[in-house]
Amino acid sequence: MSGATKASLLAAYRARLAASGMAWTVEPGKLDAAMEKTRATLNGAGLVDTTGTYFQAARRDVGLPSRMTLKALHALPDGEGWV
Repeated sequence: MSGATKASLLAAYRARLAASGMAWTVEPGKLDAAMEKTRATLNGAGLVDTTGTYFQAARRDVGLPSRMTLKALHALPDGEGWV
């Protein structure tokens, strides 16, 4: 497996969403709220669907397979700046 971390995956996912052109991503606070839900999911809460196109692309961006179980995502190392 790559040297991917939860932090690098979250950053890649945020970048994918921000570049997507979806209107909600530029509304104040919406992208931040989505990232907090994603962070909670990576920590075990399971609030976000991790099978979507942008999340799969973000996984590939950091060297992970496009499909992973939640258990495997939870097992990723936290990485720098992870809270």
